[in-house]
Amino acid sequence: MRTTVLIIVFSFLLDQLSKFFVQKYLELRKLIFIMGNYVRLYHVKNRGGAFGIFANIDSSYRDFIFIIVSLFALGILIYLFWKCPRENQLMRYALSLIAGGALGNLYDRIFYGEVIDFIDIGIDYHRWPTFNFADIAITLGVFLVMIETIRTYKKIPKNEILPESQ
Repeated sequence: MRTTVLIIVFSFLLDQLSKFFVQKYLELRKLIFIMGNYVRLYHVKNRGGAFGIFANIDSSYRDFIFIIVSLFALGILIYLFWKCPRENQLMRYALSLIAGGALGNLYDRIFYGEVIDFIDIGIDYHRWPTFNFADIAITLGVFLVMIETIRTYKKIPKNEILPESQ
């Protein structure tokens, strides 16, 4: 249990500290090249959801909906964590990463009305949408959930997955 709490706290704090420094030291829409044009810091504010979807919806509705959806998702994560067997550490770590990242972006939505993004990767004009450490934690957590789900699925006898019809 201690490790999972540390993962949540670490991913949340890494996200918030990085956003603090970006807001303090990197002007909005200013580029800093880290690895040529492949990896850059680019301070932007995302009023929408993932990849900026719904950014143009009336802000009073959009913010309320995003906060409610985030709280609902955190509720589901708590339920899944509670139902997850204690010995399934990989799944517990994965859910902790997702929760820490979700809390990081939820914090931004509640206190700023938008999410601070700043990591920009790509080649020339082919860029991935700008993201942050909360997004990395969520993505890594989802990837680990997929790995653990596949690993667990392979352990289940085939006749328990799809029983033969009679």
